[in-house]
Amino acid sequence: MEAGGHDYAAPFGFLEAGARNFAGQIPLILKVNDHDLLMDEKDPLQALTGSVYEALRLGCVSIGFTIYPGSSHRF
Repeated sequence: MEAGGHDYAAPFGFLEAGARNFAGQIPLILKVNDHDLLMDEKDPLQALTGSVYEALRLGCVSIGFTIYPGSSHRF
């Protein structure tokens, strides 16, 4: 907040931990999927870590979803 951020986008656990403290002060964006490998992967497999229901429950203004074009797991 003091750094002048415009919004906060994070996975479910991070948002849930701070949503009560910052609700209404800064727009929250729930990141609903994740990929935890730091190196390139030919066929990335994502994990779904949140949902629209959870975003609404936390008072988020939107969700974030990373798309992995070309991955056989993209659907």
